[in-house]
Amino acid sequence: RLQVSSVSQSDSGSGVAREARIASGGIVNAASFLQGISEGSWMSIFGEYLATETTAWKIEDFDGPRFPRSVGGVAVKVDGKPAGIHFASPNQVNFQARSGISKGWVLVEVTTPNGTAQAFAYSWKENPGFFQ
Repeated sequence: RLQVSSVSQSDSGSGVAREARIASGGIVNAASFLQGISEGSWMSIFGEYLATETTAWKIEDFDGPRFPRSVGGVAVKVDGKPAGIHFASPNQVNFQARSGISKGWVLVEVTTPNGTAQAFAYSWKENPGFFQ
């Protein structure tokens, strides 16, 4: 069962609270769309207010050979470890889970301009998926 929580941050322009939220069951393998996480896999997070704009990494976002840790003000941590971010939009974030994450239930945190959303996802030893 997926547990979800969020921390709100109000939109200073309108005063309306926009909470970054991860959808129930919204942490999936980016290729297969099966729930769960595994180290080294490309993953997607689906939800609301996850970013203020749609953006993908650019060459200047890289720190040497390492994937960017933030794109468009969005960062992801899995089991307390920063993940490499490829793409962020208001309803989807794509990232690669680093190696060394625990097996079993792990905390996934998305820090956004709209606050921080958290959810637990099950970390599998393997969670294969193929892009077509």
